[in-house]
This record gives sequence, structure tokens and C-alpha cells, in this order.
Amino acid sequence: MNNDPEPRKDEFLLDAVLRDDAWQAVDQDMRSVAVGAFRRHQRRRRQLRWAAGTFALMTAIALTLRNWRQPTAVNPASVGVRVTQSSNPGNIHYLSDEELLKLFPPGSCLFVEINDQKQLIFLDREVEQTQVAALGAH
Repeated sequence: MNNDPEPRKDEFLLDAVLRDDAWQAVDQDMRSVAVGAFRRHQRRRRQLRWAAGTFALMTAIALTLRNWRQPTAVNPASVGVRVTQSSNPGNIHYLSDEELLKLFPPGSCLFVEINDQKQLIFLDREVEQTQVAALGAH
């Protein structure tokens, strides 16, 4: 059994081309072009990943800053008025500052004076949401 294939005439031509110096130069140029294209592609992918990561980080920071609010100032006149049950419907009882503060859990809010107006400041957002909603329902 003969495993050696017969040499063909076109293999002689192929061997001659591969030994040719011009072919070696062309082959080297094609390799350089291919490696350059690969590196450009890799660089572009790195830039896109970096840009996507930066965008995600900036979006997270923007959303955090948007949702991170300072304590909300509430005008005491808007939540501090209560109508007492009396025979005279025009009789309105206004709460004092101390009475208003007693409506909320201790330490959850305080009064500050801003531009010569008293403002009720809530230190706990949950208390503000639940208590002010409850007062508005009365």
C-alpha cells in the first residue's frame, strides 16, 4: 500500500510561490494588516465597555442624588389647623407650636425659622409621610 501521493504539477508552482521573497513580503503585509485590524477592534471594544461603565456609573449617581433629598420643610399653618367640634362652626382652634410638635413622635421633627417664618422640619421621612397624610385625612 502506497501512502505517498503522487507529486502534482500545481504543487510545484505553489512551492515556488511560497519560496518567493515577494510572496513573503505580501504575506507579512497581510499579517500586519490583520493584526492592526484586530488591535483596532479590541481597542474599540475596550472604549465601548469603558463608555458603558461610565454611563452606568453617572446614571446611578444622578438617580441617587435625585432621590436623596434634604428634610422637607412644611408650613405649620398648612398642617396645624384643626377644627374643634363645637356648636359654633366658625370657632377655629389654632394649635400652638408645642401642641403641633406633640402630634408627632418625639425627635421626629422640629421648628426652624427661615426668612422670619417658622417651618416644621421632619427628620424622619417615614414619619413625615405617614403623619402628614394622617393629619390631612382629618
